[in-house]
Amino acid sequence: MKRPLFVACLAAILGASLWLLVFPPAYFSYGESAGKEVCLTGRVYAKEWKKGEQSPVLIIYIETKQLLLSESNREIPYKDNFICTLKDASEPSIGSTVTVKGVLAEYEKASNPGQFDAKKHYAVFNIFARINRGELVRTDGGRDTVKEGLWQCRNALGAVFDRLLLPGDAAVLKTMLLGEKASLEEEIKTLYKEAGIVHILAISGVKMLSLVSPYPLKKPVNWAFVRLHIAKIYIIFWSFLRQISLHCPSWGRGG
Repeated sequence: MKRPLFVACLAAILGASLWLLVFPPAYFSYGESAGKEVCLTGRVYAKEWKKGEQSPVLIIYIETKQLLLSESNREIPYKDNFICTLKDASEPSIGSTVTVKGVLAEYEKASNPGQFDAKKHYAVFNIFARINRGELVRTDGGRDTVKEGLWQCRNALGAVFDRLLLPGDAAVLKTMLLGEKASLEEEIKTLYKEAGIVHILAISGVKMLSLVSPYPLKKPVNWAFVRLHIAKIYIIFWSFLRQISLHCPSWGRGG
């Protein structure tokens, strides 16, 4: 067998697809509780910054421990995890137990063929509802040392880009290298899409590993093409920045 890894990956994909067909993710509905103010208590297992209407917003992923209706303080049944968007709050550490107050909202199913089915998508991750513009009421100050340390390291690297580069350049590099899209302008993302090189904004980790590894991970010919491909990405990236600056005077000033 010449390509055992390919065959193994194909088998894993087919197996996962068959599993989802036989055992599709179970939907869970909050019924009349949806649209009401709730008080959610749980452990933060992940967080990220996303682009908001006026400024980046913090989104935390919570493993639920208790869910109460605010108006009656009555506990209601819940299912697994929640996504919470926080407004004007201090950033809780990953691993800490928090209490968040806000309006409960469910994800919607696709209303026509081909539409993105948010309910099915998040059900795969055991997430069935969200809280928009939640208020952080309490946090116990605990933390997951490894995950929070990696998060702080990522933020520190992003701060280096912010300090050394213009805002537009820093936003693009943070998107490429750190996967942080909160500060990337929609106009720049559209320019990359129209040029057909939007994949540059998500450099493959396998290609980066091949680039920095001192030992070839593939055949010599393929190995050379991997490095050539990464070099091409960076050449196109900087050339594209130059084209943007020619057509958009505000780009050179970081606007």
